[in-house]
Amino acid sequence: MCLQLHDAAGRLHTAELQLPAGFPVSAPAVTVHLPKPFKLKWLPGHTLLQLKQQLQQALDSYQALWAQLEDIDRHTQLLDPPQALAHPYASCSRCIALGNGASCQLQLSAAAPRSMPAVVFYGPSSTVARLQAAWYSGAAQQWDEQQSVRENLQEVLQVQLPAPKPGSKRGCAAAASAAGASGIEQAEAAAGSEADDASDDDYDMAGDGACCICYSLHLPDPAHPDQIGAAPSVTCPGASCSRVFHAMCLAEWLGALPTSRRVFDTLFGSCPFCNGPIGVSTRPAAH
Repeated sequence: MCLQLHDAAGRLHTAELQLPAGFPVSAPAVTVHLPKPFKLKWLPGHTLLQLKQQLQQALDSYQALWAQLEDIDRHTQLLDPPQALAHPYASCSRCIALGNGASCQLQLSAAAPRSMPAVVFYGPSSTVARLQAAWYSGAAQQWDEQQSVRENLQEVLQVQLPAPKPGSKRGCAAAASAAGASGIEQAEAAAGSEADDASDDDYDMAGDGACCICYSLHLPDPAHPDQIGAAPSVTCPGASCSRVFHAMCLAEWLGALPTSRRVFDTLFGSCPFCNGPIGVSTRPAAH
């Protein structure tokens, strides 16, 4: 069975419940997509009312985080593959375009979402070096938690973050647009919006031959900063996909998925875009 709840900002959330044979003596199993696992406290005499109250409290605790993510999703160009944002309210991470072929991966704190996020920059070596210098030299001094994460990023990095393409709705913005539907209809509407935005046109940030995870052609090599880094070397075998990836980027992506499997020095899993089978060697490249 499903339980639907609105949080304080009107966002619609769905929890899936499985009632055991011993219910209500035995606790129900609850599946809900939140930044942290939901831990149900079940005591003798509890009913679904107590479960709903605990879920509502959990939703209320993430309001500040979701406000920051919604601001990012509505005002920046998201580069996350569709699967990464299948449940946008469960993720604290976003990959956004910075312009000039550069991008960054943000990891917000669920407990303190306005604080400085963890950031990894991708793109041409010279651009990444400039962004890293600006970030590590000025972020701690300039960061103002009275402003949004997006506003702070623009000030610290001295960039104007590219806006979403007209009509594009992804992440929390897509979920919010589907809030008028219910149950399966809501999930299908959000998934459909993600799929529409995942067209080839929306991924032209990668450019010809660039990695479709980090959106750069050459992967910076900290051990050899004076050399051109590795180019994408893995191609999705799907005929309708054929996207290319750096071996390191794909290995990190697949390594983070519980559905991937390792056979000796090779990781096997699903393509970040078409969800078809793909594999990558994890053997260190020879220099």
